[in-house]
Amino acid sequence: MADDLIASQLEQPLADLSLVLDDLTVTPAGRRRVVRVIVDRDLTGLAADDTTSAVAGLTLDEVAEATRVVADVLDEGDLMGEAPYTLEVSSPGLDRVLRGPRQYRRNVGR
Repeated sequence: MADDLIASQLEQPLADLSLVLDDLTVTPAGRRRVVRVIVDRDLTGLAADDTTSAVAGLTLDEVAEATRVVADVLDEGDLMGEAPYTLEVSSPGLDRVLRGPRQYRRNVGR
């Protein structure tokens, strides 16, 4: 349930960066929690019939900016409460299982 609240709060700030939230997990780790956020490029700008053009992966600068935005949302909204947390933001890796049309589309030509 907390994951859904966090995800809903992250959608618009990430959309402002032309990114989408691909996955979010919050896992207890001793006295703290680990928040893992996977972001990906927003593909809504592609034409519906465009199934062949390559989609660039995220740059380190884009992931760094996403990390700043996610941290700001978590801290400003007090979504994590008083307990400390570790934030990990990344893009989908090569070993990530493809789970939907958007993820297949993103990997055309790879």
